[in-house]
Amino acid sequence: MRGRLGIQGSLGEVVARVTQGQVSSVVVTHVPSESLNNMTLNEAAGRFLVARSYQGRANSTIVLYGKRLGQFIEWCWSNHVTLMREIDADVVEAFLATLRQGQTLGHHGAGGISQYYRILSSFLRWFYKRNKLGPSPIELTEPPPATTRQLPPVSVETVRALLKAADAAGSHTV
Repeated sequence: MRGRLGIQGSLGEVVARVTQGQVSSVVVTHVPSESLNNMTLNEAAGRFLVARSYQGRANSTIVLYGKRLGQFIEWCWSNHVTLMREIDADVVEAFLATLRQGQTLGHHGAGGISQYYRILSSFLRWFYKRNKLGPSPIELTEPPPATTRQLPPVSVETVRALLKAADAAGSHTV
């Protein structure tokens, strides 16, 4: 029977060890594959962060993923969701709705909610693909609406200055 590796320690501890290049110090234990149904959110998130580190993601990315996933997990715990099998589209949408309404972690605009969505999307898709579970709950969740805020236009003088600086630096990309 093929086993799976489990990550021990809090998500914060895993993030710290991964970003400090101490992946080998992450304590792994053998978990039978049939216990996948009982995998905790923390354990799955820890595995995801180790996998992303292995893929060469920057430490700042690992820290951001860990922070956002940690906040999602805390929200899940407060709503009595502790296992990966309990995550569905309704849970994801309820979390994002509380972000928009300012009920959790302060009020977030479209950009902040989009960041949470992208990180949750990456995490859930990875987990479902890795464990051959079919489509993830994120596939049933509509992405948040794009921001409608328009940035002020860049002046012609700024564009000229940027092109001049690129030329002076020897850049061949315009």
